[in-house]
Amino acid sequence: YTLLEEKPKGFFIGKISDNVDLPLVLTDNATESLRYSFLTQGYPHSAFFNLTKDGLLYTSKQLDREDLCGFMDTCILEAEIAIQSTVNQFFRKEKLTVILQDINDHSPTFSSDSITLKISEAVSVNSSFILESALDRDVGENSLQGYNLVSDTDNFGIRVTKTLDGGTVVSLVVLRPLDHEERHFYEIVIVAKDGANPPNTGALSVNISVVDVNDNPPVFAAQKYNTTVNESAPINTSVTQVKATDRDSGINNVSQYRFSPLVPRDVKKYFHLDKSSGKITVSKSLHPIQGQTMQFIVECLDGGSPPLVAQAQVTINVEDSTNNPPSINLNLFENAEVSENASPGLTVGHVAVLDPDSDQNGLVRCSLFGDSFDIQGLGLNEYRVIVARKLDRERKATHKIVLTCKDAGKPQLNDTISFQIKIRDENDHAPIFRQMKYTGNISENTSPGQLILKVSAFDKDIGENSRITYIIPKSDEHGIKIDEHGQIISDRVFDRENTSQITFQVIAKDNGYPVQNASCTVTIFVMDVNDVRPKFQKPRYLFRTDENRLSGTIIGRINADDDDEGLNGEILYSIQLKFEELEYYPIKVTSEGTIRTTFPLDREIKSRYEFSVIASDRGTPSLSSSVEVIVEVNDQNDHAPEFVSPSSTNHSLSVPFHMHTNYALFTVIAKDKDEGANAYLEFILFPEDGHGMFKIESKSGVIRLSRFLTPNDIGIFELEVIVQDLGRPSLNSSVNFNITV
Repeated sequence: YTLLEEKPKGFFIGKISDNVDLPLVLTDNATESLRYSFLTQGYPHSAFFNLTKDGLLYTSKQLDREDLCGFMDTCILEAEIAIQSTVNQFFRKEKLTVILQDINDHSPTFSSDSITLKISEAVSVNSSFILESALDRDVGENSLQGYNLVSDTDNFGIRVTKTLDGGTVVSLVVLRPLDHEERHFYEIVIVAKDGANPPNTGALSVNISVVDVNDNPPVFAAQKYNTTVNESAPINTSVTQVKATDRDSGINNVSQYRFSPLVPRDVKKYFHLDKSSGKITVSKSLHPIQGQTMQFIVECLDGGSPPLVAQAQVTINVEDSTNNPPSINLNLFENAEVSENASPGLTVGHVAVLDPDSDQNGLVRCSLFGDSFDIQGLGLNEYRVIVARKLDRERKATHKIVLTCKDAGKPQLNDTISFQIKIRDENDHAPIFRQMKYTGNISENTSPGQLILKVSAFDKDIGENSRITYIIPKSDEHGIKIDEHGQIISDRVFDRENTSQITFQVIAKDNGYPVQNASCTVTIFVMDVNDVRPKFQKPRYLFRTDENRLSGTIIGRINADDDDEGLNGEILYSIQLKFEELEYYPIKVTSEGTIRTTFPLDREIKSRYEFSVIASDRGTPSLSSSVEVIVEVNDQNDHAPEFVSPSSTNHSLSVPFHMHTNYALFTVIAKDKDEGANAYLEFILFPEDGHGMFKIESKSGVIRLSRFLTPNDIGIFELEVIVQDLGRPSLNSSVNFNITV
């Protein structure tokens, strides 16, 4: 890829898959499963880019070519990309090369805006004086292309020459003789320009005083210095010393050494140049650059104004003299996480082993210690970390792995790193209820919002795969609801008399994909509250009983119902009487509702009893109701008829002999305290023929003449009247009286 510098962060560079030849054997599904990632360890340029999992390449920051590559003509950024499949063993490593192209974002600049130059009036024509060069950090056509002189005189010109490091030296050239008396001061401007159209420029003002001049530049003892240093050389070890001389005298002869402005950063990183002596020493351990050759330019400046500069080339060979241990660069993919469903052979990381040694010292073999993972070779000193066997996050969530790489040198050296791979959870477990059946209680009439019970389920997975949501199907019909914690809460008022228990299913589902669920059975019992009064089965009770029955005789039983349960539904019966009736009332009601006599009843004294019976439950507080009870006493034939007339003191009567047949002589009157058949009376006359003269009507008791009387019938006749009731057995009474004719 090519990329212009200074593009904003997030700038799209390209799609990796468009530039990579993937195997034709990859199916569409396998191609879609490919994941792209940088191998960051050992490849620092990867930090300049962002790479999405599907292979889209973006800048991670604004890139400045001049900062990254300095004055190099071509700025190349390189990284390694790992391409792996999440469904099979496919793995490939591809090299990424991005050429960072220059834009003209810098103008030529001088280190100062002006300098002062002193030139002798006796100077020869064509004499030259080195000036400060301009610096342009761009490269190619965008870099420094030339200089112009702006002056009000034609006494001076400029000459530009190339230096060893590709830079330029600008010299002021005297074109005509100078005369101090004619003009002792000149001000000219040197303009540096790049290749833009119109060009970007920088300017240096040169103030010239006609005086004595610094006319001899320093001269190095050698134009090239070549030396070797051992990689194990300690810091401050002297590597070489450059030396220059100057034929001028005084201040113009004072020399100062420096690195060329175009020297690469690594040179200044590992070596130090003493500005006074020209001695080059080691400033940092040389092991990272062992076997490399460092080539650069040093300069010597004299003390003139402006100073004259000389350059020399220095070459330092860093000698590989020791057996170095290998260095492991490990790049783990997917943030060192792998799915527990990963198939054996899946690539989870890349290992590159660096050993700068040669021959046997540079041959490396690696081994991995850790269950469930292994390494496979990819090439010389390269491996991939793979899944070796089936993973189970619930059994082991994190795997600690030790990787050791050894070289073949004597003695054998090694590098060991340990790392962890986290097993990413997959939704492979359904929730599990701690109980398959739950029971709970709620009192009837309780206001909605009452916590009844809590169900609990757990999931061996983690994260969203283990976050459980509880659901009750048709919860509105049951009058309950459930919250996210499994708490079952009433959503209406329950009436135990209508619904004594509710049984339903609770479903626990996780939030993974695909969703897994489980269920349990919940039974809620509605506990009774004493909210129902006893209710009699009849609005009024009517009983009949015979008089004269023994004390304790059962007259009947009353029944009431109570829809409550337990003590709230148990009923006790009691009779409600006036205070004065409590002691002598002949009827009682047992707690079970049985009506009994307390002593024999006498109908002739009282034939009907009316009272109330109270039915009370045993709840707290107790509820009760009452009913009217009527007891009617049935008559028994326990009284014989009694004569009213004739009385026991007046039992004689007379009749004239001339009375006609059926003449009513007298009406016998009797009464019976009983009732009904027991009080129906029948009269009988004795003797039955009434002496041939008298008869009695059995129903009315009227005594009549049975024939016409004659004087022969005059006399006294004794009769007996018997009165009997129709009861069974029948009872009777008799009375004797005399009739005088």
